[in-house]
Amino acid sequence: MRGKYLLFIILLITAFLPGFSATANCFPIPERLEFELSYTGITAGHAVQEVKQDGTDIHIISTARSAEWLKLFFPVDDRIESYLTSGTPPSNIGSPRLYQERKHEGKTITNREARFDRQKVLRREVLVTPLGRFNTIVIHPLLKSEGIFARTGDMFIWLTDDERRIPVQMKSKVAVGSITATLTGGSYWPRKK
Repeated sequence: MRGKYLLFIILLITAFLPGFSATANCFPIPERLEFELSYTGITAGHAVQEVKQDGTDIHIISTARSAEWLKLFFPVDDRIESYLTSGTPPSNIGSPRLYQERKHEGKTITNREARFDRQKVLRREVLVTPLGRFNTIVIHPLLKSEGIFARTGDMFIWLTDDERRIPVQMKSKVAVGSITATLTGGSYWPRKK
């Protein structure tokens, strides 16, 4: 079940990374970050995050692999890829187009894919939250997997109607009732006292 939560969070981060990056004078392309993963001081694996230009797309690749000694007990070979359309300066990153996840962790092998159709905007709506009033666009993502909270019905997401496209609210039906996630804070807003 934890993997489903992680997939949903990664999808959201991937989907909304362009908006956040645009305001922070985005990273250079190409870029490569290499990490050593350790467990109680012992090297357990390596991870790499890369951003590169792939034709007209921005290609983000994250890989994680277990160290040779650990492969005997618990092999890990994960690859997550996101394709974003090219945008305009200063960030040069546009909208998410494709997300692919191929994971091999121990005996578990997962292959998932999500395609983003930016024309699924349903409507524009003013939304009032604890952070204030927002002009939003409402989208209806179509995911093939059940995603977070083992949802059984449609999911709707309210994004700010600006270049940042910050997720302000999400609603989804579950087996009994529905789940609503409303943005209450973050690095863009100071904490309320």
